[in-house]
Amino acid sequence: TGSADNTAKLWGQSRRSLIRTYRGHSGPISAIAVASRIRRIATGSADKTVKLWSTRSRRARRTLKGHQDTVLSVAFSKNGKWLASGSKDRTIKLWNVGNGRLLRTYTGHKGAVRTLLFSSDNKQLISGADDGTIRYWDVNPRQAKK
Repeated sequence: TGSADNTAKLWGQSRRSLIRTYRGHSGPISAIAVASRIRRIATGSADKTVKLWSTRSRRARRTLKGHQDTVLSVAFSKNGKWLASGSKDRTIKLWNVGNGRLLRTYTGHKGAVRTLLFSSDNKQLISGADDGTIRYWDVNPRQAKK
């Protein structure tokens, strides 16, 4: 869960008990995604950053900077190699999870990007925004466009 107190909490499924609290954002947390296979959590915040965390420690492994406003959505690709983030700045950013490098910036929405989802084959990214549209984007990190 994410909170206005700038923390994220990892809860146990069977015990419904708190496992870990993550601290590091300087603004409320507005988005969370979990990639169980690679044991990573991504959080987006009003501080305009995305943080990547290990499920095994309390420290952020990476801080991803590039958005100009609150990050409202984050999503891991099915293979765990990429992370997409959407923002009030109306952009979507595609990141390399392994090294934190920005791979692409997608523009076209006329409203805040509220939701993101990778297709099952990781070839497309689907986004929904406040402009009332759903868009499909080709995912090809080899054709980097920032």
